Amino acid sequence: MANSSVKLKSACRSVWGSVRGKRSSTIASSNEGTDFSNDGQGNEASNSEGNGVSEGKESNDKSKDNREQNQRLSFSTMSQTIVTIKVGEAQKPFHIHQDLLCHYSPYFKNLFTGSFRENEETSSTLLDVEESTFARFMDFIYSDDILMKRNGNKWAIDHDYDTVLALYIFADRYDVPQLRETTISITFGLIIKKCKNLHKPSSDSSLLPRYKEVEAAFDCLPPTSRLCKLYVDAYCKDFDDSYDNESSERERRDSIPHDFLVAVMVRHGEINNRVRNGNLQMPYKLKLCDYHEHSQLEDGQHCAFANRTD
Repeated sequence: MANSSVKLKSACRSVWGSVRGKRSSTIASSNEGTDFSNDGQGNEASNSEGNGVSEGKESNDKSKDNREQNQRLSFSTMSQTIVTIKVGEAQKPFHIHQDLLCHYSPYFKNLFTGSFRENEETSSTLLDVEESTFARFMDFIYSDDILMKRNGNKWAIDHDYDTVLALYIFADRYDVPQLRETTISITFGLIIKKCKNLHKPSSDSSLLPRYKEVEAAFDCLPPTSRLCKLYVDAYCKDFDDSYDNESSERERRDSIPHDFLVAVMVRHGEINNRVRNGNLQMPYKLKLCDYHEHSQLEDGQHCAFANRTD
């Protein structure tokens, strides 16, 4: 996927270009409310704002919908209606159970079962999605397995920031909450794994998401998205100038999105204030649960990753 970030940027500009000006004013608050854990202390810094997710009726309704999507459908009770999704410029057809697709995505549920759908509509075309991304999405909803590749006679996990980003953007655009949560968790795990191996010999210089992924994320997603928030927090916590040991990466610094740079600056200010006020001890840890889309009062108490930190 060498050119996938470039393709994503081109496709996303047409989607977000008209609304980015409106969203820019929200960047200062897009990262508010992240709780940090103090390394070795076991105490979380208090934060009355929670994780920035509304605790009202709308948030609770979304949490209920997410819980329902986390429950797998039974093939014994599922309708056998098949719909066709034509993907990419070549419009490659993917055939998928309508009930399963609608179960995971409110977007497709409205498309195929909503009141404004055309009579007996059983197909749709997604020109802005790569075939490999949609294939992984199908793997996800049918088997919960994503980012797998064949290595000889075995299957191996294929994790890289580019691939995970493409899946998250797809999940954001076509409203697949469970896939967004899964890709957030994978991204968090990538950051942990790579940044904990800082002093080990490695040919992998992309410890954090590379600038091209940051560009694509901030072009394709609203700055308030959980993935953008994680990118910002990861750079604030773990970035070191020595990471850019490739000339090509340093040359991309001029194209780093303004929204990202402002968010990093604001986040650094917040962290420094909390350290000065004694509300945060260094070094601190990020909490995976803060990047999931559940209400603080309900789902957060039952999140399987509530205590997972980096």
